[in-house]
Amino acid sequence: MAKNLLMIEAPKLGGNTPKMRFGLQFDVLSCTEKFYLTILLSVVKDFMTQELVAELKELVIEGLHLEDITADEIMPEEPLFGEGLGLDSIDALEIAVLLDRKYGVKITSEDDRNQEIFASLNSLAEFVAANREK
Repeated sequence: MAKNLLMIEAPKLGGNTPKMRFGLQFDVLSCTEKFYLTILLSVVKDFMTQELVAELKELVIEGLHLEDITADEIMPEEPLFGEGLGLDSIDALEIAVLLDRKYGVKITSEDDRNQEIFASLNSLAEFVAANREK
């Protein structure tokens, strides 16, 4: 990769599509342009994370057949297990299967990061965004 080339990789909106990739010659930008580009990238990342969190809420509700809860009632920063949403280890296995089918994300029971990955919808969304293949 060329020096001073900023590579941007993000999942396309709409779910089952590959990631978009494009490069930008960073050293030809002025300081002001770099500043605004940094802000723009942050806003785009936040928007995409919010979209993914919304998708994950629906996936969890439908996939786990949670009939007594709506997407609006699930707070993305709340724990998925215990006092938060109240899921259990079987639910975690089902979520892992759902994520594999929908996003191509592999989560195994041996992964030392599972507690971190499944801490909340926000952490789950970050993991999916970083590892999705679909």
